[in-house]
Amino acid sequence: MVPLKTSKEIMILVKDSKYSFSIYLLEGENVARIRKDFLPTTLHKVIYEVIDDLKERLSSDLSDLEIARDLDTAKMMEMLNPRRRERKEERKEKAKQKERRSSSALEKLKVNNNVHIFPLLKVGGSFFSIVLETVSGGIFNIPESRPFLIKGEEREPYNVHNLKSIYLLLSQVKIDTFREGNPITDVEIEGGKLTFFSALFLNETEKDEGMKEFTFMGRKAKGLERDYLFFRLSRSGSVRAYTRKAISVAPDLDVGIGFFFWDGKTLVRTGGIDIVKSHEDNMLTLNEYILSASLMISSSLSTYSRAMTGVMNMGISKRIPSHLVKDIMEIDTNPMSISPLVESVSKDEISYYDPVEYWYAVEVLGKDEPCHCNEVSNYVNLRRTALSELIASGWFKDFLI
Repeated sequence: MVPLKTSKEIMILVKDSKYSFSIYLLEGENVARIRKDFLPTTLHKVIYEVIDDLKERLSSDLSDLEIARDLDTAKMMEMLNPRRRERKEERKEKAKQKERRSSSALEKLKVNNNVHIFPLLKVGGSFFSIVLETVSGGIFNIPESRPFLIKGEEREPYNVHNLKSIYLLLSQVKIDTFREGNPITDVEIEGGKLTFFSALFLNETEKDEGMKEFTFMGRKAKGLERDYLFFRLSRSGSVRAYTRKAISVAPDLDVGIGFFFWDGKTLVRTGGIDIVKSHEDNMLTLNEYILSASLMISSSLSTYSRAMTGVMNMGISKRIPSHLVKDIMEIDTNPMSISPLVESVSKDEISYYDPVEYWYAVEVLGKDEPCHCNEVSNYVNLRRTALSELIASGWFKDFLI
């Protein structure tokens, strides 16, 4: 145990075990805990992460951190230990209550009838598809890999006229960085779990070693192994870089928005968007994509701005043409031009159309502009409730943009 303090007299106790450490923040009678797990090869990265977390929590640069030599350790332990068992049981019960609420909200969200589906991956004789009304995942028995309208036992194909509306929906499907899942799009299949998500990435591969055999969902396939730099977004709006290997079975991209599947062992990119070309063609701009991701946690304009700035500073601006950087910055100077999802901006608060409303208005109703659609308001409310319950139960504190 190492007792520490800052000039604000907030005591910090660091308690080490073999491959984890906990930091207890003591503010009066209140005790908060930050726990970090590490491996010998990742300890330095974890230390940098916890320093950032502490800076953010304490609003301090920690330059005045020192050992608290006059600390009464016995008194400190009294603060940490009283009613530990009771508090643990209380936390368990609260967690169970939150989980029950989340499960109930998710159950209501799993609508599989009278909905439009967009297939993304063939699994056996069926297709993993996104239900566009709820942006949830499901397994559907359809005859081919094209969008369908599900009506009872009938499968009626339909043509997508506005692909941007689909991309805006998919851009809201994220993976929790720590729990490595997304309950809204997770599906149980063949005794395992399959998770779909979208993520912005930079291709960091230095040496192309050609095609590689891999196993995914119990099946063998071939693809290109790539080192991808991803971007993690926290609820506070801060962005961090994150490197991970993935198998690509889609055309290679240097900077892109990827569509990824994770089966608990292998990360596979099945498709995606060339964000440079998409931005230049005004199909889906980088600004729109980042806004859609940030709206998952906040309708604050400053949250979006921090996310956008963080992504640009961590590598995007060096990988795209200078005229595109200029265009992105110019869009940011006028909040109303960021995305058609933005209805109005008052000070720091964004009023916006839900991506489901945008999709339904322009794709199904054939309108030129989005609107608040009564036809899908129930689905929008179901999804928002499910997402709120998940966030309340600890999900999406940190996710890949």
